[in-house]
Amino acid sequence: VFVHCARRVQRLYADAVARADGAGRERAVGVATELAVHLVENFASINTPEFCSEVSGIPFVPVTTPGGEEGLVRFSDACSPAELVLVWAVMPVLKPCLKLNDVMRDRLRVLSPPPPAAVVANLLSVGPETMARWPLEERVGAVFQRMYDFVWERWGDVSAEEKQALRSAPIIPAGGELVRASRVFFRLQGAYAPFMFELPRCFGAQEALLRELGVREAPSASDLTHFLREVGVECEGQPLNPNELSAVVRVLESLSDAGYRPDPARPLLIPDTAGLLVPAHSCFRCQDLALLRRVDTGLVHLASPLLSGEVCE
Repeated sequence: VFVHCARRVQRLYADAVARADGAGRERAVGVATELAVHLVENFASINTPEFCSEVSGIPFVPVTTPGGEEGLVRFSDACSPAELVLVWAVMPVLKPCLKLNDVMRDRLRVLSPPPPAAVVANLLSVGPETMARWPLEERVGAVFQRMYDFVWERWGDVSAEEKQALRSAPIIPAGGELVRASRVFFRLQGAYAPFMFELPRCFGAQEALLRELGVREAPSASDLTHFLREVGVECEGQPLNPNELSAVVRVLESLSDAGYRPDPARPLLIPDTAGLLVPAHSCFRCQDLALLRRVDTGLVHLASPLLSGEVCE
């Protein structure tokens, strides 16, 4: 009888979806919720292997979909509410009223814990829009801690392609934005936002994973010069904005303070008066105001006036 009811709810929901009938869809989800709750409350008396195998494959189970709407799926396609923070953007999650214990989750084939690939995909899916309109009750730091911990515990099951994607993508919340691991450091002397950030303290317990992804102790001269080259590529010939320009100047000051001398084979990039990053050897520093007014900056690159004489030398 229960299987018959589940299949009937499945058909009601499918018909409502096909007709784009929102009210009918809502009614079907309501009936499905009552039916699923009945199953959970009476599971002990009906959980034969044959029954569980059949029921787990019927899409009558109420969930919250990745888009935030209510829908019906199979038990074997959903994860438990406790794992919402791991996969909310990529997997359907059982409604909180379905309080399944370990035995129920196992016999109904609920995806608990979720596949590592799903958690990686969820982590990679978080972008600026998500951060601007945070969809979860738990704070941002706590959610990322959970995702980092899960991925590290199952690091051996994460594919090489997924690991590379995690290293390349901006998946660390720092300074109010998402940053890729290569731009984050455990210790950072100076303010280099919006390009480089110090790791927020809340992620100290996730150090092992974050080091694996590319977070380093502190930036070396090699890191700073590599960063300048990366920024040059990212800007694609466009001028730096004021915040970016200030960060680049601070990087160059740090290199100067450390006694760095450029490698002729790999020219250092510096900002000119237009805010463009150009090779240092093609840039001139001029302190003669009268001469500056006569220079055609379309033909000659002049070093940004924000760069001191010591830095330019």
